[in-house]
Amino acid sequence: MLGTLWAVAMLLQHRPRRLLVHNSFLLSLVCALFRACRGPWRTRLIVDCHNKSLKRSLGGPLKGIFWTLKQWTFKRFDAVLVSNQLVLPIATSLCQRAFVLRDPLPDAASWPDASPDVPRLHQPFVVFICTFEPDEPIEEILTGAQAIVEVLDHDVVITGDARHLPVHLRHKAGERVHLSGYLPTAQYRGLLARAAAVIDLTNDSDCLVCGGYEALALCRPLVLSDTPLLRSYFTTAAVYTRHDAPSLVAAVAQAAASRARSPEYQAGLEGLERGHKLEAAGLIKLWRAPLSLSDSGNPSRSSGEAP
Repeated sequence: MLGTLWAVAMLLQHRPRRLLVHNSFLLSLVCALFRACRGPWRTRLIVDCHNKSLKRSLGGPLKGIFWTLKQWTFKRFDAVLVSNQLVLPIATSLCQRAFVLRDPLPDAASWPDASPDVPRLHQPFVVFICTFEPDEPIEEILTGAQAIVEVLDHDVVITGDARHLPVHLRHKAGERVHLSGYLPTAQYRGLLARAAAVIDLTNDSDCLVCGGYEALALCRPLVLSDTPLLRSYFTTAAVYTRHDAPSLVAAVAQAAASRARSPEYQAGLEGLERGHKLEAAGLIKLWRAPLSLSDSGNPSRSSGEAP
């Protein structure tokens, strides 16, 4: 709420002609009201929508009010940015323009370095990047982690706030499975940089996991869920796996043995960077276009290319 009030103050003070904002319900509503009051020919509003925010709805007595306000808000956007083609149908049902813009690889050189600060951690080790959100196969991760310890003799670190881990699953974390919690950026970077492999799993078919980008930025061997979307984006830069323990063990062993800096790995990295640049070109063209072209009567477009 305080952030939204600050945004209102900044809008009134600076009266920007172009806005690029991350989608949250209140912030997007405020920006849409600002654009509607000023007139669409005076303000361009582009909104970056995370999958969860795009799909979010409410139940109970507020359901109708929330949905009405959400529809009104999205119709005032000049364009919506989404991470992949699978969520385009949702975006275009709400807004006339939608662009696919995948995340760029993070600039690892700008991250502070530090040694991983995890008690009793021995080399080699692997890292599961987790947040304990509903899309993550937590029980399979814990079972697979113990199998990695027993079969590969690797320690395992599972990030994320373990307070969200159901009590009945905590017993699955053995002595060499470390629940690190959320780490400061320097320690997190140091942890990933020294991992024998980084694993990021999801049950969602339309999710591009952020941990994959972080691992590749540090040139770490990467294991991802075997979904068509992840295969199409990360291509040869990762090893893909089902979520059962034998498959996870085999994938980690394969990744740790030979994936980092191999020709296939480098080709996958280059493909990701090339795809981001192509998709960003359409956004840049819209951003720089004269404001007179920002017209709610324009025909619908839904691609990674400029309108």
